[in-house]
Amino acid sequence: MNKFIIIFALAFFLTASWLVYNYATKDGHSSSAEGISEGIDSLLSESTRFYQEVQTKISEPEQQPE
Repeated sequence: MNKFIIIFALAFFLTASWLVYNYATKDGHSSSAEGISEGIDSLLSESTRFYQEVQTKISEPEQQPE
């Protein structure tokens, strides 16, 4: 189960990175370092929150059905 969570987190991070890059470089948005930097800051805060949620779920003991 833990491997599934790690793979899911990695897939989420890669997808989010791709979306942020596309958003930052689209027409109407700055393709400069500033635009990409804002996207990366947003991505880092979101991925940090997601990582903390995953760590919380991993550290919680799994409940066994009785």
